[in-house]
Amino acid sequence: MRLLALVFLVLPLSPARAAEFHVAPGGDDAWTGTLAAPDAARHDGPFATLQRAQRAVRELPPAGRMAPVTVLVHDGRYELAEPLVFTPDDSGSAAAP
Repeated sequence: MRLLALVFLVLPLSPARAAEFHVAPGGDDAWTGTLAAPDAARHDGPFATLQRAQRAVRELPPAGRMAPVTVLVHDGRYELAEPLVFTPDDSGSAAAP
């Protein structure tokens, strides 16, 4: 029980980890976007659209927004059905661009 209590005391002190998302033409917006290429079983991999990556960044919990966030757009063609609009909410901060 003491170990469990120690874990809960240390967790809030841990620095936030940087988030990284991938977008690729062969991706799928139902995937996590955390892998650069689809896994062997094609159960996870990059996102297919820039809009899905933007939504993933916006959906990060507050702790996830305390570290830098990177969206890697892989080579390929991306056609937009509508403009991709960035707002001040997409800007981050000096500590977490």
